[in-house]
Amino acid sequence: MVPNNTHQLESAELLPNRPFTHPVNTEADHADLEHIRTLLREALQQAPSRKPYEISGEQHRFIVLNHEALLTTQPITVVGFCASKRSNLSHTLLEEMNVVDGDLMRELAQHPDMLTYSSIQLQDGNWKNLVLLRSNAGIGHWRNSQRHGYAADKLSPQYYAHVRLHNGVLPQGLASAHIVLTSTKYYDFDCEPAWRAVRVLTPDGVGGSEYP
Repeated sequence: MVPNNTHQLESAELLPNRPFTHPVNTEADHADLEHIRTLLREALQQAPSRKPYEISGEQHRFIVLNHEALLTTQPITVVGFCASKRSNLSHTLLEEMNVVDGDLMRELAQHPDMLTYSSIQLQDGNWKNLVLLRSNAGIGHWRNSQRHGYAADKLSPQYYAHVRLHNGVLPQGLASAHIVLTSTKYYDFDCEPAWRAVRVLTPDGVGGSEYP
């Protein structure tokens, strides 16, 4: 159910005063999420162990919680987090975000449907995250995390100017031809009160004709 204060956008609707919602950005996000998926598949092939592990570098991080499930052809639920940081962030806020981020990463193993949390850093310094879960139920379990709720409700509006949160599916797991994006939620924190919207994607949108 969409909250009453959330705008519902048509599949090709344009908002000139909020360019971050333009469908071209969804296409760019989709390409970046596909790139993360490619890097993740390469990391799985080179993993020294199939137990939970983390592979990190200056511009990427892969936290793999269920190696075996990622190798099957069962459908995988996709969440893509794509945001732009505010400029001139305070040192205090940056420190708190680092602490909370570490807490959230350590908490991932407590979510039974969580398969992997993967991130890459872009040239502009922003990060994009690809979260893969066994089912949609895993999203609800993740949202119920007190720490995640604090990060989403309290810190994100201070840290980010705007956010695009994509939901989708890999119909045949990582072996799928492409990630199928089914909807995008938009958050504009650069106004008071914050502005929210959702766009349900159509068969003509990103992902071709496989939308459910």
